[in-house]
Amino acid sequence: MCAGGLGPCPAKRCPCAALVEVFHVSVIARWSFGLMRDTARVPLDCDPAPAAADRIRAAIEATTDDRVVDLHIWRVGPGHLAVILSVVTHRPAAPEAYKALVARYIPSRHITVEVNACS
Repeated sequence: MCAGGLGPCPAKRCPCAALVEVFHVSVIARWSFGLMRDTARVPLDCDPAPAAADRIRAAIEATTDDRVVDLHIWRVGPGHLAVILSVVTHRPAAPEAYKALVARYIPSRHITVEVNACS
C-alpha cells in the first residue's frame, strides 16, 4: 500500500511521471510569480496612472495661478484608485471644483483635495 492508503503502489514508476511533475511545478511557479507581481504593486507607492497624473497637473495649472504641490495616486483595490492632491493658489476655488477636474481623468470615489491660499 502507498503511504496514504490510496491503493497499491506500482513497483515501477511511469516514465511520464517526471514530466507531469515538471508541468505541475511550472504551473505553480507561474501562479506564484504572478501573485507576487500583482501584490507587490499595492503596498508600494508606485504610480498606477502616470499619464493621468501628468494630465491632471497640466489641467489644474493651466487655469489662473494654481500650482500642484503634491499629487499622489494609489491603487487601493482591483480597479479602484485613490487620489490626494494639494494645490497652492492666490485665488482658491472650492475643493469640489478640483475634485470634478480630477474625476475627468481618473474615475475615483476616493479623492482628497487640500487648497492653500498664497499670502
